[in-house]
Amino acid sequence: MHKLFAVFLAALSILGGPQAAAQDLVRMDPAQAISAGQALNLLRAQRSELLGGAKGVLIFARVPGSQAEAADIRPGDVVVAYAGKPVDDVASLIEQVGAQAASGKGIGLGYVRDGQRKNITVQAGKLGLMFHPVLETLAMPANASAHAASRGNNKGQDDIALHVQTGHPYDVVINVAVSPDGTRAVSAGTGALKLWDLDSGKEIRSLASDSTGDHFVVISPDGRYAISGGGDAKLYVWDLQSGKIAYHIPGPPKARMFFFSGAAFSPDGKQFLASSVGGLGLWDFATGNLIRMMRTSPGDRHMPRTLAFSPDGRHAVADGAHMESGFFDKLVGDVRVWDVATGELLRAIAAHQSLVHSLAFSADGKILLSRNDKQVKLWDFARGAELRSIDSSPGSDGVSDAALAPDGRHVFVSGKALAMLDALTGKEVRRFQDAGDSRGVKCNTNAQSIGFHPNGRSLLTGGTGGICMWDIASGKVIRRIQGTGNTVDAISFSPDGSFLASGGLYSTDIWTLASGKPAASFDESSAQGISAMRHTGDGRHVLTGSHDKKLTLREVQSGKVVRVFEGHAGIITSASLSQDSRILLSSGGATSSMWKGVISSQFDQQLRLWDVQSGQLLRSWREDEDIVNGAVLSADGKRALSSTKSGIKVWDTTNASLVRAIPFGHVGVMAISHDGRRVLAASLDDLTLFDVDTGAALRTFAGSGFGVKSLAFSADDRLALSGGMDNKIRLWEVESGKELRSMSGHTGMVSAVAFSPDGRRAASGSADSTTRLWDVGTGKEILSMIKFKDGEWVSITPAGYFAASSPKAAAYLGVRRGDQVFGVDQLYDVFYRPDIVEAAIAGKEFSSMAGFTIAEAVRQPPPMVERIELPSPGSAATTRIAYRIKSTGGGIGEVRVFHNGKLIQSDGFIRQAPAASLGAKTTDLNAEALAGQMRALAQQAVKNGATGGITESRPKPDLYEATVEVEPVSGANEISVLAFNAPNTVHSAAHTVAFTSTLAPAPPRLHILAIGIDQYRDKSASLKFAAKDASDLANRWKAQAAAIYRPENIFVETISNEQASREGVLARINALAARIKPSDHFLLFIASHGVLLGDQYYMVTSDYNGKLQPSTMISANEIVDFSKRIKALSQLYILDTCHAGGVGGIVSGLYDARVSVLAKKMGLHLYASASSTEEALDGFEGNGLFTHTLLAGLNNNRQADTNTDKQVSMVELGHYSKALTQALAKKMQHRQDPLIVNFGLDSPVYTLP
Repeated sequence: MHKLFAVFLAALSILGGPQAAAQDLVRMDPAQAISAGQALNLLRAQRSELLGGAKGVLIFARVPGSQAEAADIRPGDVVVAYAGKPVDDVASLIEQVGAQAASGKGIGLGYVRDGQRKNITVQAGKLGLMFHPVLETLAMPANASAHAASRGNNKGQDDIALHVQTGHPYDVVINVAVSPDGTRAVSAGTGALKLWDLDSGKEIRSLASDSTGDHFVVISPDGRYAISGGGDAKLYVWDLQSGKIAYHIPGPPKARMFFFSGAAFSPDGKQFLASSVGGLGLWDFATGNLIRMMRTSPGDRHMPRTLAFSPDGRHAVADGAHMESGFFDKLVGDVRVWDVATGELLRAIAAHQSLVHSLAFSADGKILLSRNDKQVKLWDFARGAELRSIDSSPGSDGVSDAALAPDGRHVFVSGKALAMLDALTGKEVRRFQDAGDSRGVKCNTNAQSIGFHPNGRSLLTGGTGGICMWDIASGKVIRRIQGTGNTVDAISFSPDGSFLASGGLYSTDIWTLASGKPAASFDESSAQGISAMRHTGDGRHVLTGSHDKKLTLREVQSGKVVRVFEGHAGIITSASLSQDSRILLSSGGATSSMWKGVISSQFDQQLRLWDVQSGQLLRSWREDEDIVNGAVLSADGKRALSSTKSGIKVWDTTNASLVRAIPFGHVGVMAISHDGRRVLAASLDDLTLFDVDTGAALRTFAGSGFGVKSLAFSADDRLALSGGMDNKIRLWEVESGKELRSMSGHTGMVSAVAFSPDGRRAASGSADSTTRLWDVGTGKEILSMIKFKDGEWVSITPAGYFAASSPKAAAYLGVRRGDQVFGVDQLYDVFYRPDIVEAAIAGKEFSSMAGFTIAEAVRQPPPMVERIELPSPGSAATTRIAYRIKSTGGGIGEVRVFHNGKLIQSDGFIRQAPAASLGAKTTDLNAEALAGQMRALAQQAVKNGATGGITESRPKPDLYEATVEVEPVSGANEISVLAFNAPNTVHSAAHTVAFTSTLAPAPPRLHILAIGIDQYRDKSASLKFAAKDASDLANRWKAQAAAIYRPENIFVETISNEQASREGVLARINALAARIKPSDHFLLFIASHGVLLGDQYYMVTSDYNGKLQPSTMISANEIVDFSKRIKALSQLYILDTCHAGGVGGIVSGLYDARVSVLAKKMGLHLYASASSTEEALDGFEGNGLFTHTLLAGLNNNRQADTNTDKQVSMVELGHYSKALTQALAKKMQHRQDPLIVNFGLDSPVYTLP
């Protein structure tokens, strides 16, 4: 595979801009230019001959009659020096020519020809040359089939990374392109390009360039490459498998955004069209060389914006425009047709009364669609004759986009509505509508981009709200593809270092640094995003500045708004508090608005000083001649410093007088030392420390990186942090200006940095939606905390162990391996470990408890569920369903089958407790003992050479086929199958099919089994309220359920103490399994001792005699077996257990991990609350605390009805009881944090009167 070179077509000022460049190039004879192939060979040959260390630029062509022709400078020569300076690239040559242009002197020019250096003198100014830079880029494949062979083959590939599905900022999508195989899509919009997996809707990666957001993107016919542009003056060619730029084609010097306006691949992928300010160009894709500019009429300066190849590749079409003379001249939009082989303009069709915005062919090339902003027209392409005109989209007076179905029979238009129209009649056939998801999020039918999925059955649209995939036959949404992240723009440690606040686009979040969990969250969507943040000195309040021009002071614990500071005319750019938190300094920036399509900006330019206690404005002053980027306040509140486009200004806050100005260019961000004597400021690429009193520059911090966006001093002012657009955090020694270390991990701009009060840790916030915690001493990342825009959250260690609000949250976080992406929820069973998260934050060594990393786990990818065979619709009481699973390289491990979300078949079992842990007393299982167990298990796995999960299963071939017997319920039935890789570390996405049963509906029945154990054979283990809890809860539940179930359909069994031996519990379960039906509901309540042994949770039975043995416990494996054999598809398990070893430290986190994984596996609802023995004996008002709160929720409690639908569901009851338990435990100075895990379908517990 050969290395190729990027191609750059650059015209110096002699050519009079890009239009002239194109025209001069077209009229050159062969003696004045070289071919693309010649250029490529010369690039290779001449490179080794360049002198003086310069890279040089290759002359591609010269203008007839120019100075270059007179000096005998030829195409193929390589310019290596100009005016005594080496030439490294076209930009440097242009800069040198411009600098000498007015001198009128003779200038030395050095070039290489045939391996020989030549030096001549030319006149300053215009040369009349075009160049290729000598720049190596990524290798491209010798043929397109290389990609097809490698697609999805990622064995041994080390490109493994965790990433948040950030999507486009504000979910604004302008253009969407779909790969030919329909598995991938690339979207252009705000921010970087995004590559998506269409099957899962997951973001694979961002395609990051210098652009602030490209406006168009197209994918090559082989699906490996994409071309984008419009966000800056470059055309980018992307390798989609690596996510890197293969090469780019810059516009001419001083070109800005929109220089390139569109692109299209030829059907064979060997060429592409690109439209620009210079016209329409045909380019060779393999080399990136310009083949020709397509001829237009003389003097035509229109920039095409939409273009296409005909399906046979013989013709190119693009939009054009001309003025029609009349009483009032008017602009007419053309459709122009060229012969690709010759570049000859064949015809120009006066198509529309305004500019043409879209062009598309039918698959056979016979019909061409054109669109302006008011109407759509169909044309007979061969004759150029109009077939039909369609005015606007249904219900609107305009057209946002239009697309022609490949068969030419239908037209799809967007505006106020997204609709399918009959191409022959123009009549509406179908309107596409989205009912929205559970959060009310809907697809925007005013799509800016419409495209077809290769399957011919789906439509993809892009607009505000992201990408939507629609089913053409029904007009309904199949999938919404959006970002889930919440950019972090401000952070602040609490004064005691216990909490970290982060603020971004959607929320302000207060993270508890002991657990990595959010303690509080405040919705900021109405504030339009947080831009500044500070804690008050007592830590009780947090101050935020936002894009809605306001500052808000809140109580941290309650979220209550104490005070709002208003008066700025622009977004809040900074908020700074005096050391005693009595004085607030704020600054305002620019606010943009749009009126009738015109964007205007209003600059606040104000500094405001406030009294925090009263909210009174003490004084304000305005920078009349400067833009205020931010401001900081000295600790004593006597000095204010403002950063402006000309430098730093120091103000006396007592009278708002200017003390001094410190010139430093455009200062974007700064930080003041805690002693108020020094200020660290960033201007472009420079980071400099100044003396506040004298304005003297003390030192420059070399190598600060590009675009510093955030700065902070440590509490002792000895260290400083910087973060910026290179995605890195740098740690500096202030006294010397020396960089101590660089911290990498963010994948987006670092917009906020802070030191913990003790200086041992640093925090950073980024556009990648993560708030990260770092060890200052080592520079290593400790934890990433991510709050998603729907309120879900994840905290994850670099090794991949995480805590999360739910498996749904884990699905928002991706693990990319090559071009495959897995949701972290697919690794939930192994890597959901809140205990390890807590250990990592505490600085404890946890690798011996973990065994392996998430990167190691995904190197053996999960299998694929290829097929599930559906039964025919009918009324059969049982049906057998077959499925097939295929290995993708990682083997096949446990297989799970779910019916309506509830587990009905699996062959995996959790590893048994280590023998060394048996025989212990319940009181022996404290945090230290559990940590020892985890280390022993991990060490044993390493010794055995295993990197497997906690589950074992029987071996399977690489193609595995099996069946499952299902008892359908009346109406809708869903069967889902997922499979793990052989080590059982990562599972496939669930493959789900649905069918309908015509069985007659059965009357609902409720079965309750309540188990309570106060008395054990070992009297020292006795409890106080467990038996009463079981009885009270069963009776209350039965009474409340009477509004839903007939009395004869409610079955309650309560067993306690001696009855609740291991044999007694198993006997009751077996009896229930024999009579419970799939349409029934089942509740299991257990109040007892619970223990964690190895990888399993165990319930302790009444025959416990002081030694934990299999004969005195019921394991998680057995509980899973219960859930499978009990056929009810709606099940709720409540575990109100006591842990004699305590629930502090590692215990609560490990309990969370084991119980949550158990619920996920079974596919049911589970409430679990663990307390210490002491807390259990204390109780609350005659019951255990958690049972008390459940009973409160089961008392016609309208507060539990959170969605006000006059019924309380399993989900609602759980969350009500959790909140009440937490509140009461806090008053009792206990720690009790119930787990409410919800899988499967929700159902009502009772209805309100």
